[in-house]
Amino acid sequence: FKLNRFASVGVKLINDELNESAAIELFQSCCSVTPEGDKAAIVYYGSDIIGVITLNSDGLGTNFIVSQLPNDIYPIHLENGITRGAYTGKSLRHYVNVTTNKSNVYALYCGLPEEKCAPGLMRGKWVRCYDWEGELLHTIDLGLEVLKISVSADNKYLYALESSENGFRVLRYEL
Repeated sequence: FKLNRFASVGVKLINDELNESAAIELFQSCCSVTPEGDKAAIVYYGSDIIGVITLNSDGLGTNFIVSQLPNDIYPIHLENGITRGAYTGKSLRHYVNVTTNKSNVYALYCGLPEEKCAPGLMRGKWVRCYDWEGELLHTIDLGLEVLKISVSADNKYLYALESSENGFRVLRYEL
């Protein structure tokens, strides 16, 4: 089987001074695998990229949708000759967390510049629902910022973890 990779999006699209190693750090991601183990979704913290992976009798299929690469990045040159990429206050924070079930992919989305994000752990207010082809089906406004999400296997409920000065709360939304 053939595995298509999106890694060739290239460092040059971000900043000419960044080498491949520095660019890789900018593409930090999180993933979720279905309970059946036949599909996975990957989302990126500093990029508007979603990847869907399916495993079937034909092999491994991948589809990565690149909407926006990391923005407003500057290089940090270390004494040992290594270059690192760093975000600024204007750098957009994209995905926070992703969860999946057999039906859909649910990605918690921030969409704010770093300077407008709450300090500490990254949070999101919107959940983008995708099908397993990577097509955006709809967006859910949770009404408040949360840390993590999870979806029920039967696709009836979305759970969200909220934190505040009073501690943590698990919220349940009907889908």
